[in-house]
Order: sequence, then C-alpha cells, then structure tokens
Amino acid sequence: MAFHYADLAEIIDELDENQRIYLIKLIDSDKTSRCIN
Repeated sequence: MAFHYADLAEIIDELDENQRIYLIKLIDSDKTSRCIN
C-alpha cells in the first residue's frame, strides 16, 4: 500500500510527538522529507 506524501502529512499532524517520531522512523527517508516540508 502506498500513500501520497500529502496523506502522510495529514496523518502525522494528528499524532502526538512520540507517535510522529516512531512513524517517521518507519517511513522511507525520501518520502519523510516531502511529508514534513
């Protein structure tokens, strides 16, 4: 299953700090950089 980076950004916005860190560590670094910009 693939998510668009905008979808991932929405999900990340809903999480608390610890959950964000955990999720970001799971996601490919290229996709992560697009989500948090």
